[in-house]
Amino acid sequence: MKEVVLKEFFEGTLDIDALVADLSGSSTSENDTSHVRIQDMESEFVVRSEHVVKICNAALNNKLSPTELKNIGFCLLASDTFEWNADTVDGSRVADVLFYFSSPEINYELNYHNIGLFKSLLINGGNPLEQSI
Repeated sequence: MKEVVLKEFFEGTLDIDALVADLSGSSTSENDTSHVRIQDMESEFVVRSEHVVKICNAALNNKLSPTELKNIGFCLLASDTFEWNADTVDGSRVADVLFYFSSPEINYELNYHNIGLFKSLLINGGNPLEQSI
């Protein structure tokens, strides 16, 4: 997966189909280990809640699978060029949801209900996930 493709999706210059095409074949799994091939971009990009809401919307519209969602979360967390300030309200929301995306086996399953709650967390704050348990 190319970071620049994800950035362009966030900016609205590429559609979800282009992002899905880029994600295709970018990960492999062996036993309990997943590997995601990521091509770094050259410039930095600040990820905001509105960008991650776009990812949630794509998943809720059956355009992204749970595996693709997990790979996007991992890519963003592992990146040296995607950034957010977790000390701000918006950055904290982004950090929380990306952590949930990247580790569903230790956090929350990536299903429609939880993705809807992730979206709510991004937009409204709080932690609707803990309230729903």
